[in-house]
Amino acid sequence: MELQPHRIARHIKELTDHLIEGLDRLGVEVVSPRAAHHRSGIVTFSVGPGAPDIAVMKHLLQAGVAVGVRYIAGVGGVRVSCHAFNSAQDVEKLLGALDAWVGRRVPWRAAYPKPLRGGGRTAEIARQRTLIDALGDDLMSLVAARALVSRGIQRSRLEMRGVRTDLTREREVVERFHDRLGPSGTRLALLLLHMSNGHT
Repeated sequence: MELQPHRIARHIKELTDHLIEGLDRLGVEVVSPRAAHHRSGIVTFSVGPGAPDIAVMKHLLQAGVAVGVRYIAGVGGVRVSCHAFNSAQDVEKLLGALDAWVGRRVPWRAAYPKPLRGGGRTAEIARQRTLIDALGDDLMSLVAARALVSRGIQRSRLEMRGVRTDLTREREVVERFHDRLGPSGTRLALLLLHMSNGHT
């Protein structure tokens, strides 16, 4: 009572406004109602029902952000509960951790909003190109990391007096890429294997 209920209510609304605005910027679906007369301190969002939402929850928990996953009659998602003891810094910590997850794992339709119409299209193209460049940087880093791990495996095989290359394993890699991406996946897998064998 010393904190005064109306001040607590205002504080919670400011936190949830901040959170919803951040979720909108990330292109994440806000499941909770937005109308003032339906709002509460609980905000639920979703990056995809089931496994994706659970993966986000685990990621946030590891980042030190306490959230849960709730579903009722098939509706729900990641549940964030804001209250008097929370701060804007808490919300920023959540949004920062979620931003890192979105950039890596959220399906494209959930991660990026639809292009703007009319005069905003040029700005949208520029924004999407920035995202493409960032994704390209991530891909190149992953390719380099994959090559390092692969070469480590090759060294271990040689130290065990085995052959440097496991053709059965390479065939499994090619088949997996082909199953997911078709003929282009086959070419990509062969290129990755070639680079992992020390070629550029």
